[in-house]
Amino acid sequence: MKFQIYNVSAKIIVKAVEFSKKCEESNILFNKKLLSSSLNLSEESSRKAIGAAKQLGLFELSEDIYYASQEKKISIFRSKLLEYKPFSDFIELINNEYTNTEAINFIKSIYKINYKNDTILWTILNWGKFAGIFENIRGNLKFKDGFKINNYNQKIEILKNNKVDNSFCFVIMSYSENPILQNSYKNVIKPTVSHLGYTCERVDEQEFNGHITEKIIDNIKKARFIISDLTEARPNCYYELGIAHGLNKDVIHIVNSISDIHFDVKDFNFIIYKSIKELKEKLKKRIQETIGYLNL
Repeated sequence: MKFQIYNVSAKIIVKAVEFSKKCEESNILFNKKLLSSSLNLSEESSRKAIGAAKQLGLFELSEDIYYASQEKKISIFRSKLLEYKPFSDFIELINNEYTNTEAINFIKSIYKINYKNDTILWTILNWGKFAGIFENIRGNLKFKDGFKINNYNQKIEILKNNKVDNSFCFVIMSYSENPILQNSYKNVIKPTVSHLGYTCERVDEQEFNGHITEKIIDNIKKARFIISDLTEARPNCYYELGIAHGLNKDVIHIVNSISDIHFDVKDFNFIIYKSIKELKEKLKKRIQETIGYLNL
């Protein structure tokens, strides 16, 4: 399941679910436009409310939320919210004394959510307040008295052992003197990534002591996303790419010639470029549409 964030208040979400049940009883087709006109909402707010209700599984409830008491509605919403992995992971991270920013960056990285940190945080706190989990949505995050969530132990060890830098892009490629590769990195990859707000590095640009393989693995773990140019790729490039795939990283695969792509990775959606200009246009579009601008 792909998780998303719909920045709409919990009260509107519940009203949307109630209205859908009312339409169902009256054999009226429920849709975004009808919800918008009935609740005096913009169509965008209606779209978000419907999307959030679907994401939380509220339309699938066998219980009739329309006739439930307010206390019961809150209880239903809370139970579904605690099943929503980005929210439960956020709670777990906060329980383990991570900051709001660290928790949000973790969620964005794991679930590939491309929204501003403030948008995600407002949504989580608004939903949590309605569910009776948080006392307020201003200042420091504070749980209501007596409210305690057990340690879900889902992905916390990943963050403990490896804090993802949401602004970092690591590049895997051959360091050949081939002008095509030199140009692709220096004149396209690095400036394009930087223009979109991220730090972009290869391991040969970094100062460190110790084993290069360990440093490369640390970079892969740390990166928000990876760019892998398999032009003239050597075995070490495929080894590093395999680690990135194993860690479920977002990888943008690029290559100058399709003949350079080995069989095991041919099913990935490669950017195949014939010129530097073509690579620049395609890479910028791919980052914008699959990773997004950096908004911290």
